[in-house]
Amino acid sequence: QWLEVESSSSGGSPEVADFKLYLIQELCQASLFQARKEKLFHAPGSPVIDLAMLLHVLLDIAQGIAFLHERNIIHGDLKPDNVLLKEDRTAACGCCAKLSDFGLSIALDPAATHVSNYATGTPFYMAPEVLSQARVTKAADIYGLGVIMWEMATDKAPWVEGLEKGRYEPHPLFPHLPLDCEPAYAELLARCLAKSPGERPAASTVVQELRDMIACMDDNWAEAQNGPNAGTAVY
Repeated sequence: QWLEVESSSSGGSPEVADFKLYLIQELCQASLFQARKEKLFHAPGSPVIDLAMLLHVLLDIAQGIAFLHERNIIHGDLKPDNVLLKEDRTAACGCCAKLSDFGLSIALDPAATHVSNYATGTPFYMAPEVLSQARVTKAADIYGLGVIMWEMATDKAPWVEGLEKGRYEPHPLFPHLPLDCEPAYAELLARCLAKSPGERPAASTVVQELRDMIACMDDNWAEAQNGPNAGTAVY
């Protein structure tokens, strides 16, 4: 279809019918980047992110990645700006996350496992092998997801401005997490950020582990509601 669009474009020739192409995207209320900056995942006045809400959003992202990978598609530029949030009152967290901006996406040949000489996307979200070898696999998307997980958990961008104006360098705390971070979350994040692509989990594995974390939080909440202190105000 895109080839048809390119070949049909007149390029200024009066002998070829000209046309305009419009892309219409569903309305989403914010990006994940905006949500972090505006602390939309925080209770009013709280410095602590709502982990349950974050996990549901990350699950949406992971499910989107898994959907692409099942079809041999690599997104290629995962970052908070490219994750959009759409209001959804039926969702557990009140919104659903959707992947966007497929400008660097690649459809792999059925027998292919990677692409070489890849044009890199956004620095600090790209996997080490993409930056050093221009080699991209599905595991590169998992690394990008890991950076997003770190950014949302720490409320920090993965970079800081360097001594020279206009130059940036990795955040000195990256990829370390706060000591009170949920252990299962920290463990999954560490595997997503593994330097070796072969050590990163598949998208389907990430989906399952996020579901397990959500289920565990639900169980803990139910236990707290039904425990000996249920209904008792704690100050």
